[in-house]
Amino acid sequence: MYRDRVDTDTDEMFVLAKVELDEFLAGERKTFDLPVRTPGYEFSERVWAMLREIPYGETTTYGALAERLGNGRLAQRVGQAVGRNPVSIVAPCHRVVGAGGSLTGYAGGPDRKRFLLELEEPAGITGFATVLESQTSRFTRLNWSANLTFWITHDLTR
Repeated sequence: MYRDRVDTDTDEMFVLAKVELDEFLAGERKTFDLPVRTPGYEFSERVWAMLREIPYGETTTYGALAERLGNGRLAQRVGQAVGRNPVSIVAPCHRVVGAGGSLTGYAGGPDRKRFLLELEEPAGITGFATVLESQTSRFTRLNWSANLTFWITHDLTR
């Protein structure tokens, strides 16, 4: 039933994932080349594909993703799919925020979500995630140029 254990220090995919995540967390990478397979239902797969299309340094809302799927009333279902994203950071679910700008619905917790959003801030802008969270007006996109093992082993605060 179980496959052989993978040596995370020598397995090609784990090494590539670690390199790319380290580069991302150092601010040296904005997209991932890591091939991923996300086994899920068709709806979830469509949502996860849209997550990978959200550019570095930009956010969108659950409602905006639902609208792109053709029905704005699917925002809660979109949120459920985002919450089940098996490759957070690679499919950047941290870039999805609540309609009022709240930092909701991140499996890694609000502190990690805030950290990742602030990591992607352009030079000269600080505290954007805090400002975003305090917004009360609706928006669909703000432009401001893990479930992986690494959530457990990688210190995001170093």
